Amino acid sequence: SKRRALCGQLLQQLERVFLHGLKGRYARRRNFWPFVRSIAIAASEYYFFTTDVKFVSSLYFEPRHEDARGRAWLRHLLNANRFYVSMKLIATQRRAIEARYVKNQSIFGDVDALKRCQNP
Repeated sequence: SKRRALCGQLLQQLERVFLHGLKGRYARRRNFWPFVRSIAIAASEYYFFTTDVKFVSSLYFEPRHEDARGRAWLRHLLNANRFYVSMKLIATQRRAIEARYVKNQSIFGDVDALKRCQNP
């Protein structure tokens, strides 16, 4: 259906946002899931975020398709209406962002600009 196709396109674009600007091995593997997991560990006091990450971690994926976990997480956030609040949390995690993204080459690379987006 048209709705399903639009959802697929949205997920594909969001995945591209997360992949753009990744450093080193994360970029080569085209996998942003380790970044998401690191946020869950660093921000363990945010129950909703860690619960979402644990849920997606519990899903079965073949090891060669581990990169699909990130896509599953994005879909889960959209379905649970937690995408915006999750992006706000990610914006506060400067250390994890700097460790995995090239500065000023991704939406996460410019943390200050990302924080300004939180408060329009």
